[in-house]
Amino acid sequence: MATNNASTIEVIKKNGLLPMYYYDNIEVAKQVIDILYAAGIFAVEYTNRGEKTEEIFKELIAYRDANYPDLLIGAGTIKKAEDAALYIDLGASFISSPGMIKEIGKTVQDKGALWIPGCMTISEIMEAEICGATVVKLCPASILKSSFLVGIKNIFPKIAFIPMGGLDVDRYVLTPWLDAGAASLSIGSRLLGKALLDNKAFDIIELRVRKALSIIKLIASVKQEEKQTLDEIRKKTAI
Repeated sequence: MATNNASTIEVIKKNGLLPMYYYDNIEVAKQVIDILYAAGIFAVEYTNRGEKTEEIFKELIAYRDANYPDLLIGAGTIKKAEDAALYIDLGASFISSPGMIKEIGKTVQDKGALWIPGCMTISEIMEAEICGATVVKLCPASILKSSFLVGIKNIFPKIAFIPMGGLDVDRYVLTPWLDAGAASLSIGSRLLGKALLDNKAFDIIELRVRKALSIIKLIASVKQEEKQTLDEIRKKTAI
């Protein structure tokens, strides 16, 4: 599926949720795709965390092409440039790494895909920006907290930040990140954890996905109302 990076970023931002998972059974992996797409998710990250990653990824791309051609599938937990090249060649729309490795960034950008490095410090974010990153994952989010994003967002106005690591599907966990200006939320084990997949708890997975999306949409709606109210106040003040 051919995409450009700007459109990939827009899809990720519009959803507000970037689910990530790994499972070594293709039928279960496909059912996850079915659930996510039905809920309105158009970008998903399949992580490189098992021996069958390449095999399952190939089959998921074929399944996507046959059933959901507008779904973006990216490869996550990519630690080597050669792995980044491999998964882009297999059809990955974006490459996500747990750290800031400039060789990975160069490979991904040379191949025309979206590069999403993981960063934990301001220095790492600065290096990522210098290397051309326009989207950065803040990880682990459970350690950094939303106050970190509040403190750095104005320093990096051209970067879209996505917290990852330890996020639960709970409004008290997600709301502070959304209020801080997160472009999207990357949720893995609390949404698509191994225990849920082992037990084929697809009803629970669907409920959690829809719950996360409802929280995201509610916060977006509230922020839009606040903006409109402020705009009206400014207009009245200017008269």
